[in-house]
Amino acid sequence: MSETDNKFQYLGTFFANLVTISYGASCGWTSPMIPILQSHKTPLRNGPLNDDQISWIGSLICVGAVLGTLIFGWICNKFGRKISIICLSFPQLVSWILILIGTDVNYLYFARFVAGLTAGGVFIAIPLYISEIADTRVRGSLGATVIFAENIGILLMYIAGSYMNYYVIPWIFALFAIGSIFGMMIVADTPFFYAKTKRPKEAENSLRYYRRIKISDNDTEIIQEELSALFSFKTENSSTKSNEDSSLKFSDFTTRHARKAILIGVFIVIYNQLSGVFAMLNYTATIFEKSGSSLSPNNSAIVGAGIQLLGNYCATMTIERLGRKFNMVLSAIGIALGYASLATYSLFHSLKYDVEAFKWVPLASFSFIIFISSIGISAILFVVISEILPEKIKDFTMTSLIFLVWGGAFFVIKLLPTLINELKMYGAMYLLSGVSVVGTILLLILQPETKEKSFEEIKRMFEK
Repeated sequence: MSETDNKFQYLGTFFANLVTISYGASCGWTSPMIPILQSHKTPLRNGPLNDDQISWIGSLICVGAVLGTLIFGWICNKFGRKISIICLSFPQLVSWILILIGTDVNYLYFARFVAGLTAGGVFIAIPLYISEIADTRVRGSLGATVIFAENIGILLMYIAGSYMNYYVIPWIFALFAIGSIFGMMIVADTPFFYAKTKRPKEAENSLRYYRRIKISDNDTEIIQEELSALFSFKTENSSTKSNEDSSLKFSDFTTRHARKAILIGVFIVIYNQLSGVFAMLNYTATIFEKSGSSLSPNNSAIVGAGIQLLGNYCATMTIERLGRKFNMVLSAIGIALGYASLATYSLFHSLKYDVEAFKWVPLASFSFIIFISSIGISAILFVVISEILPEKIKDFTMTSLIFLVWGGAFFVIKLLPTLINELKMYGAMYLLSGVSVVGTILLLILQPETKEKSFEEIKRMFEK
């Protein structure tokens, strides 16, 4: 049996993630642009924006993401992963165009909402696409590139926002979305989607394309073995008897595999948000400033994004060597320790102890939290979920879990300032540390290791 070539798997992942970079830039856009929009240099004809208007600009992307989750979940299931990823670029392009032509705050409101549509779809369509085209040896590392690409976009936006003109920036990041459209047009949809829609010839062509296996006697045997396993797996997960049998039923969610996978998926998503890391990232500049750093707010945000990107890179390099579970548990332990050190510093500072010699602790702790979360819980969340869910309920359940992610993000971001106000900084940080301690224990108990396992092997593991 000849060894497969992963070249087109990397190519498809690259094209898909071009729109992720553009979306990441939308996430980072508010950080360098808010000071401009609230200053006399604002490009809006009605003058500087107030805090209430800024809060809407920041939060509307989450509102759009909730709707985008539903829309792209449906497109992904109905028309395929490839078409869904192509469609992701269009709301992203509309968002950049609205920023370019916007003359008042309403344009920006709509731009952020529309960018949220892409946000909702990115974490459904692209993880599914990658998990279904990738060889088991590279599936984890390729899956981790989704968050990596998002953070590339954030970092590039922070840099561009610091040094480039307000009206030049949308042109630059619109090009990434356009590149994704044309790139995805030349690659195949996934073998799994073709098998799901009962198109064996297209499934075979897709397998040959992504495995780069040419037609020959030996290679044909290899392809037929993989196709046989694929269609056997699909047959076990969806009846082919009738349209009624193949439709989604409540009983599909009550199998042993489905119950365990949904439980793990819900837990990972809830912990991802309750860890507070995503919410804390909104306060990067403030925390760096309070640590005594001489960096400007924009430069501190660049440093924070750079640390996050470094953590994501480490995740892509280690996920196939150390495994998903190891990275997730290591991440949870590190987050707990980082919050504990930040809380302890804040406690001693509030008690009027002399902490001058330790003023570097908030900066170091927060940087460590960003880095260690990017190795596990923030980077490979969607890798794990896309691997463990039963095929028949994967599209629907992924959509529901992403919906939960965005709902949780909105809730935690709104709650965190109140939590800090009521419990003080040290109380809130100790609470978040405790959440990660509980998260560590539950990860050790609940999460299985799926490294280098085929979907059929994962299915058998869950059915034990």
